[in-house]
Amino acid sequence: MNGTQRASSSNENRGAKVVINVSGQRYETFEKTLQVFPNTLLGDKERRKEFYDPVNNELFFDRNRVCFESILAYYQTSGVIIWPPGIPRKVFISDIRFFDLGDQALLKAGNGLEQRVEKAKRPLPKNNAQRKVWELFEHPDTSSCARAIAIWSVTIIVLSIVLFCVETLPQFQDLSVKKSNGTSSLKEEEKKTEDPFFIIETFCISWFTLEYVIRFVCCPNKWKFFISALNMIDLISIVPYYITLSMEDSSNVSSLAVLRSVRLVRVFRIFKLSRYSRGLQILGHTLKASLRELGLLFFFLCMGVILFSSAVYYAEVGNEDNNDFLSIPHSFWWAIITMTTVGYGDMTPKTLEKIPCFLDDTCHSRESGRQLNTNGDEDEDENVDNTDSEGQTQDIKNESVSLKYLGEKTHKVGSKVRERKWKRKGGSVKFPDAVYNAMDTCPARANENGLPNSMSNYSPLPNNETNPNVLLLETIV
Repeated sequence: MNGTQRASSSNENRGAKVVINVSGQRYETFEKTLQVFPNTLLGDKERRKEFYDPVNNELFFDRNRVCFESILAYYQTSGVIIWPPGIPRKVFISDIRFFDLGDQALLKAGNGLEQRVEKAKRPLPKNNAQRKVWELFEHPDTSSCARAIAIWSVTIIVLSIVLFCVETLPQFQDLSVKKSNGTSSLKEEEKKTEDPFFIIETFCISWFTLEYVIRFVCCPNKWKFFISALNMIDLISIVPYYITLSMEDSSNVSSLAVLRSVRLVRVFRIFKLSRYSRGLQILGHTLKASLRELGLLFFFLCMGVILFSSAVYYAEVGNEDNNDFLSIPHSFWWAIITMTTVGYGDMTPKTLEKIPCFLDDTCHSRESGRQLNTNGDEDEDENVDNTDSEGQTQDIKNESVSLKYLGEKTHKVGSKVRERKWKRKGGSVKFPDAVYNAMDTCPARANENGLPNSMSNYSPLPNNETNPNVLLLETIV
């Protein structure tokens, strides 16, 4: 038995084909497949006669096509229900009931939905008390109390950031230590308890520490909590305070340098706001997803920096007076601020004859796109202006002609406008260049007949009542 005979025998065993049209989408299956569940709508021949279309010899159902694919798969897999993605619960359950798949299918569909919801659920601690505390500090949308705690945390974060900035004002700095050269430096000694900045800072850090410890104790997974980006930001915003307290007593230079660096880390507290801002979180995920493109952009920036730094260095290498470009690495700064359109002006080329070349190179990428766009527009205009219905053009001569203007006149001073097309039966008429130039200027240069001055030997005939869109001209003798 060959392959064709085996296939035909298999089809005969499965029974006749059944065509099902669901909202315009046609599906084909075998009668034997539908008979797997004979008590359903599709499995019962008598019940489905109501939906039979004798003209097209098919069953027609005005139902959701995505849901029907899962329902048809239920027959093909002998009872495996697959919840279609993106379909609401009510829609899918409604179609299951419409096709009368039975309570077993409804139960399987419900279990599948519960499994999906379970996967999408937030991880919560098993202990009831820890779960409540965790939701208070981690999920502000769970209750009004959790929302109030989130607002309080944001207030403390903003207060600490404002304090970090205000304490650097000159009137709040202690400059009592004098050096031998008469200059002053910040006094590096232990903060006094009466210092208001120290008190407010201690209060903010106390809240941050309490919040971090509570969330760590109640979290369902300690390791995931520790490696989370938001929790690492919280830890970085707390640690500098305690390091500062432990190093305040030290007076050596290296300790003071480390102390200043640690204090700088306090600025990362601003990222704590991302915990309570959905927009900042989305921005972070967007940047993470765009790392490949950002890396490519940085690569091209480096290429441009090296290229233009080399060019400006060799252009200025012979200029010994006020040469800011001592080497190619020295020129990197100029290339970066120029390519990013910052342009501080602290480093400028002095060789005047080279400046146009660098401006041309720097602006080439910007102007090339504009030039391509302009050229495309001009080519399109030329195709329209130089082509007519019969491909014929001729100059105006001393004869009466019937001309039809295509489109509106546009008068632009100092800019070239494409030639105006006037059409008559049998071909197009093209004005001489002198006429085009006159049309490209302001309307004031037109004569009393409303025509360009270069057409002073032409005058319009009386209005064409038959076709007012046709302008008749005659030669003035």
